[in-house]
Amino acid sequence: ILPVTKCLCNTVLSCCFQVGDRSFPLEAVKQLKELMNMDDHISPHLAETRAASVCANPLLPLVFRPVCQGRERDQVLYKLAHPMRLIYLI
Repeated sequence: ILPVTKCLCNTVLSCCFQVGDRSFPLEAVKQLKELMNMDDHISPHLAETRAASVCANPLLPLVFRPVCQGRERDQVLYKLAHPMRLIYLI
């Protein structure tokens, strides 16, 4: 089970999202969300299919490549792409 996703901001320009022990820059998370939204033809209930599609996209920021190769890929990408599940720490 992964811990809750966090948004850590030191300044407006240096925000990152953290899932477990991994952190991701705000801009990369925004790009991930856009890619996840591009796959609207895939049911949101099929997280594995959606994650596989996003991981195969050449526009995916390189910071997510290790996630795509990991066992928790589906959960990590889902948590990052759904801001309603984020806790903001300032």
